[in-house]
Amino acid sequence: MLQRAIGADIPFAWDTADEAYGQVKHTRFWLEERGVAYVLATKVNDTVITAQGGESRVDALVAVQPHQRWKRLSGGAGAHGERIYDWARVPIRYAWENGFGHWVLARRSVDNPSEIAYYVCFGPVTSRLKDLVRVAAARWAVEECFVRHEAA
Repeated sequence: MLQRAIGADIPFAWDTADEAYGQVKHTRFWLEERGVAYVLATKVNDTVITAQGGESRVDALVAVQPHQRWKRLSGGAGAHGERIYDWARVPIRYAWENGFGHWVLARRSVDNPSEIAYYVCFGPVTSRLKDLVRVAAARWAVEECFVRHEAA
């Protein structure tokens, strides 16, 4: 679908997907080769290349982040009101090229801080935390459409 959209010059700014797609490293590489920015959910034990050039699990990178790196932000309105979570991002990859950077993004439950979701991100180096949150949360609207369709 993305290949057809790119081939047809359909404009879009970001790609987002659930962990079934996000954990597939060759998909991430394919998007990067084409300059497609993304925020893709991934599994807790996914590994990434760190800013120091080593390899680390995403949960390990996030676990050592200081308290002040977490920001409470809304992912937008949901069926039960604002989706408020604590969010943090960690720069990864030691070489950022062509104005693009890489991050691990984490979403932590306010009510249960041990409940954390992880994302791998690629986008313009000017991307702010709230930009990555907006893209990550955009996926929820699509998922809600599927749930409503299945219930009908």
